[in-house]
Amino acid sequence: MNEREAYTLKRRQKKIRLHHIARNIGCSTSLLSRFETGDCEMSQEKKRKYKEFIDQFVKYER
Repeated sequence: MNEREAYTLKRRQKKIRLHHIARNIGCSTSLLSRFETGDCEMSQEKKRKYKEFIDQFVKYER
């Protein structure tokens, strides 16, 4: 499993939706989707923000 696949799995396990990440890092949902499937690359800065968002995400229960 490569890093991209590991972060996709981590995102899914944490139940983070792509539009939440896109809104916070300043890109489109389709770019993130294509990145996760390996269809395109993102800038190093966007990748850093993507990974950081997933690593730091905490779901607050009501």
